[in-house]
Amino acid sequence: QMGVMPSSITWLVYRPGFARRAQEEGKPLTAWVAELAAKRGARLVWFDTQAQMVAYLNRGQDRSRTKIVSLDFFGHSNKYCFLFDYSSEVMGGSTCWLHVRDLKQIHRSAFHRKAFVKSWGCHTAEFMSKPWKKAVGVPMWGALGKTDYEPTGRGQLPVLSTAAGAWAR
Repeated sequence: QMGVMPSSITWLVYRPGFARRAQEEGKPLTAWVAELAAKRGARLVWFDTQAQMVAYLNRGQDRSRTKIVSLDFFGHSNKYCFLFDYSSEVMGGSTCWLHVRDLKQIHRSAFHRKAFVKSWGCHTAEFMSKPWKKAVGVPMWGALGKTDYEPTGRGQLPVLSTAAGAWAR
């Protein structure tokens, strides 16, 4: 897909959620994420706020020379936003997200004109995909319905939860 090399993969990871969960579970989750990124040859970029995540998309590398050619969002979402954390600070809620109203903060020039973007979270194609395309300039695939992350425990990608679900832009 457009010549993406493993060394060009960047993982943007929301640190507070992993830090809270690590403390709660008594496990070194942030260290494990760092080790896994190193093992996979991925550049690990921790972020603590939505502004830091957007800043990386816009300026984390020289976007005049290094465009984003592929972006996959793995996490919780609803039809209006990506949720960077879910239930680690507030039961049943998120305290850090990227809402459709925030998409205008992302520079269109950060993305290659043929970039592939996909949200693996629930419900994204039900609303967010269209404002994403309008704001960012490239389409975003998302789920109509819920997604199931159970297969990730076997090294597979998430799947749609029901036969009625579909991937759409």
